[in-house]
Amino acid sequence: MPYRHAGAALCTICSDFTVGTTCVRCGKPLCSDHVPAVHRRCHDCEVEYDQLVVTTMSEPLYRLALRVLLVVAISMLLVLAGQLRVFCQGGPYLTGAGLIMIGIFISSLIVIYRRRRALRGRFLAGDV
Repeated sequence: MPYRHAGAALCTICSDFTVGTTCVRCGKPLCSDHVPAVHRRCHDCEVEYDQLVVTTMSEPLYRLALRVLLVVAISMLLVLAGQLRVFCQGGPYLTGAGLIMIGIFISSLIVIYRRRRALRGRFLAGDV
């Protein structure tokens, strides 16, 4: 009965009556069925975040990290395959080149991970 809910806001997703819950980021009213988890936001905000991620992936630092990651991964496979052959003949398994490539690979992953984590943190706080 709509007259019993006079003044109550309608959910932006399903148009059902809300109990005063809103999205933490944008403030849109949400019903109890559409309240997101603590680390999530409403559907519209999450769509905006997905678009932000696509935009961020086109930034030079992010593209450079992805390219370095790809080149180093391919080089690592080639070097490690060659070192495996040397190891089978009785030589040392990892030489300096293999260790350096593993370090570059891991540091590229760290750059990408930290960039995404910082972006998500700014998004959840409403700074983006």
